[in-house]
Amino acid sequence: MADPDMPEAANSTRNDELYPHPGTKLKSDVWKYFGFQKKDKGEPPYKNNLDMSKAFCKLCRKSYTNTGNTTNFRVHIESEHKLAGQLETKTIKPPAHQTKLNFDRNTMGIHSIQGPLSKDRAEKIDVALQKLIVGKVLPISLVENEFFRSFVKELDPRYKLPTRQKLLSSLLGKREEISHKITADLRNVDGVGITHDGWTSNNTESYNTTTVHYITQDWEMKTATLETKKMEGSHTSEALAESIMETKVKWNLPEVIATSDNAANEVKAFKLLSMTRFGCYGHRINLVVKKSMEEKEIHRLLAKGRRLVTLFHASSSLHDYLHEKQRLLLPDTNGHKLINDVVTRWNSSLAMISRLNEQAPTIMAVLADPRPNKKSKDTMKASIYSFEESSVIEKVIDVLQPFKDATDIMCSEKIPTISKVLPTVVKLKRSVQPSANDPPAVRAIKAKMCEELEQRTEAEDIALLGTILNPFTKGFEFLPEKKFEAETILRRLASGIKVVVKQEKTTDEPAPLPDLPTLPDLPTLPDLPTLPDFPTLPDNPVESVNSLQSESDNQTQQNMDAETTTSNSEHEMEDIDASHATTPNKKQKVEILKSVDTEDWFSDILFTGVSQKEAEDAIQAEIPATCQQLCKKRTQN
Repeated sequence: MADPDMPEAANSTRNDELYPHPGTKLKSDVWKYFGFQKKDKGEPPYKNNLDMSKAFCKLCRKSYTNTGNTTNFRVHIESEHKLAGQLETKTIKPPAHQTKLNFDRNTMGIHSIQGPLSKDRAEKIDVALQKLIVGKVLPISLVENEFFRSFVKELDPRYKLPTRQKLLSSLLGKREEISHKITADLRNVDGVGITHDGWTSNNTESYNTTTVHYITQDWEMKTATLETKKMEGSHTSEALAESIMETKVKWNLPEVIATSDNAANEVKAFKLLSMTRFGCYGHRINLVVKKSMEEKEIHRLLAKGRRLVTLFHASSSLHDYLHEKQRLLLPDTNGHKLINDVVTRWNSSLAMISRLNEQAPTIMAVLADPRPNKKSKDTMKASIYSFEESSVIEKVIDVLQPFKDATDIMCSEKIPTISKVLPTVVKLKRSVQPSANDPPAVRAIKAKMCEELEQRTEAEDIALLGTILNPFTKGFEFLPEKKFEAETILRRLASGIKVVVKQEKTTDEPAPLPDLPTLPDLPTLPDLPTLPDFPTLPDNPVESVNSLQSESDNQTQQNMDAETTTSNSEHEMEDIDASHATTPNKKQKVEILKSVDTEDWFSDILFTGVSQKEAEDAIQAEIPATCQQLCKKRTQN
């Protein structure tokens, strides 16, 4: 279609081979009069297929070198074609000045707002207040606090804070609204996952919380907390089972797969309910490390570091001296406080010894300072790690760090992590293999970790299924002995799946089909030529195939050796299947495709990409070498 802004000559057939500038944000208007020619006439006019080095006038076909400056193009249009009136005149904008912000509340209009607050605005503020109360677990009495009321009045004096009773009523109404929404979502799902855990409040009251995880019809993963029940009396498996069943019936949950910690009462409770249960791997890792850190030497070193941290936390003067030395010796760590560990959380012990190892120079400087008193110095001398102990602590940190990384990866709410369970276990088992340079204490903790990992990380069916259903782990390269077992489980489950195709009922009668036209008679086919006789096979075909197989193996080995030589001289690249090596004379463009939820932490045990090959090379790689040799020999004969 002709461009109305272009003269008639520009729309003539002689300009059909010129194509406009491929840019989407062109600043100059001269480009509507200039175009480019294609490099390859058979390809579309993409940017890579346009000769951008030379621009042609669409009116007279005169060419100019395209250097990025459009001044010559503008001069040509104005002088040669007298179209100056159709080009925009460039104007120089005055330099921009930064506007100063005035934060005077009287000039900002805070108290000059006129008229009552609209109903919609008031409702939005009410919802924001509800989210603040629930999200930060604040008491409802916050609305009666004089300082909070004064703060809200400064924001908008027209808004009237709800009373305590009204806020409670609105929160209960919001809970009912959300409950109805979750119930509606759960009606449309065939199965859900739940997590169940017990915890104790600061008032030493026991509670059980049940959380549901499901995927909506729009393939959106959602999580909701269904119940938080106070548990009174003994926490027996029967009591837990009754509480879980009440939650299931109340919310009308479909088929359930549960995740819980590995406590005996939790395990038995789900067994009584005949529910599929999967033990939390974060909790398993926690148990593995806690049991391993009970080794005598490690326990002694942790107690020693704990005394040193407690000393600095108890003395404000020592705390100030430490920050003073940090500014002098380790300015990048200025403000880093010593961390005390919590007995129930092993990762806090890792944080404690890591910080002590980081701040060792500043702690030694505080000890050498004459200002601390004698008692503090004696405690520091008895608690500071010796050179040998520091070496052991560094080794322990290296051993514990993979377990911390594994815990962070496994404990995810928005991304499914079941496919990462087995790779994580393999990674951890490799990280605790003994080394000849390990001190006795490190060898002991590694041996204990290996023992605990074997006992607590068995490959369960659900973990095998999660692994084989993930495109990046289904090959089981990191655990090949479990691949057949996973495939067997998958086949057994797939054989029981029934596919139901739903069709909408229509009241309209289908239109009658038109009569088919009469087909003409087919022509008579010519006689086929006689095929030549196949060559006579040898008396012993097995030996022939074996000899060909031997030749193929030798040729494959030569190709692999050549491939290895080429890869050493070029970029080193990891590949899972070395038997798919291709001819070294062909340079392949390799692109690694990574999964969005696959961490680099797995790079040494899990291949997270694929090599892009030409179609011909991919086909040849799939054909056994023996078949290729047989076909080649038969063709020659």
